Amino acid sequence: SLQGVKTYNVYAVLHYGKHWAKLPTIRNCRVADYGRRYSLAIQEPSSVLTIAVMGEPDKYLGLARVRVSSLPRNQWSESTQPLYVHTNYSGRIKKRGFMDLAFYFECPGLRKMLKRYIMPPNRPRHYFEPLGKFELDLLRFHHEAVSAHLARQNPPIMELASVPMLFNPEITFDLGMAKANAKRLIDAFENVMTIYGFLLAACTWKSIPRGLLVNFGLVWAIVYPIWVLYLSLGLMLGLFLQGYLRHLWGPGKVLEMDAEALGGVYDRTQAEELEEQNPNYSGPLSTLKAKYQELEQKGLTVSNIIGKMAAVVEKINNIFTFSDPTISTIMACGVALLLLWCVFLPIKPLLVIAGLYLMRHPRFRDPIPPPPVNLITRLPTRSDQLPPPNPKDR
Repeated sequence: SLQGVKTYNVYAVLHYGKHWAKLPTIRNCRVADYGRRYSLAIQEPSSVLTIAVMGEPDKYLGLARVRVSSLPRNQWSESTQPLYVHTNYSGRIKKRGFMDLAFYFECPGLRKMLKRYIMPPNRPRHYFEPLGKFELDLLRFHHEAVSAHLARQNPPIMELASVPMLFNPEITFDLGMAKANAKRLIDAFENVMTIYGFLLAACTWKSIPRGLLVNFGLVWAIVYPIWVLYLSLGLMLGLFLQGYLRHLWGPGKVLEMDAEALGGVYDRTQAEELEEQNPNYSGPLSTLKAKYQELEQKGLTVSNIIGKMAAVVEKINNIFTFSDPTISTIMACGVALLLLWCVFLPIKPLLVIAGLYLMRHPRFRDPIPPPPVNLITRLPTRSDQLPPPNPKDR
């Protein structure tokens, strides 16, 4: 369902891995009902399904991304995804409408799923011969070649649809994505700032019970340091239990595209009228990008660093929120086994084994990451929910 006065000739494009599909055009409508069902073979559970909605002749109406691993297994799940596009005059985004979707993630067996999760997400050659700077620069031209190839197919998928679906913020610099990465980093450290505020309030003794509790905990940690480990593991198990209960009794809806990271939805009628009058306007950023390519590359580097830092903290937070139930369950079982080891068995052998593993000779080091790293790599982040920039802004 589309918002606004005009009616459009609407069609949708689906993208998953190497598969592309274009749905037929429905003419002169505000509500397009397809009622079609597509089946896809899932090779990687942490992959993303992208669905874009277009309006003929050249109108981009938004897209939605859905991470497969976040879907409930062997049951239907319905989702209403908003359609967002960037505004050229405000720097924020506006809502074009909604898209109703239904998913059924069929998982044949838990054993195959666990085996897929502990395997590296990339081929072994990727770890033995990682991509250099030159190869990463070629990826941008590779996306352009893919878009040009899709435009020559029958039925053709125009670049206006394929470019935002293939957009990668780690390859192409965008000021809105850089701001979104900065906001992701700030939001990711929100829990850390909450703990800091708690300790700061205890140091100021604004609350006498809080101050006594913190001082008692400090003395207890110094006298019995082993209890710090016990309490930390117990707290982690409590967070796992809290996240599991929220996941079990919560609404269980699919994550929507994140509008707040890009400044929120912009509903100013005047800006929309200006954009309708001059849809090709792309603001002063287009000339700046052409003149300052070196500055753009530096900005891309800074944006990627901030995005990776935010992704690390987001993945740690998502372990306890059961955004990916399989990984969270495996992690919870691992923490429980570690707690039992520390309580009933001596901890020194465990520390010796961990230390020798970390300090092992390079001959015994394998470029392929171990299973725990593969699990953490597959955790979802907010980068999947960031709406890409409009194709005309590129």
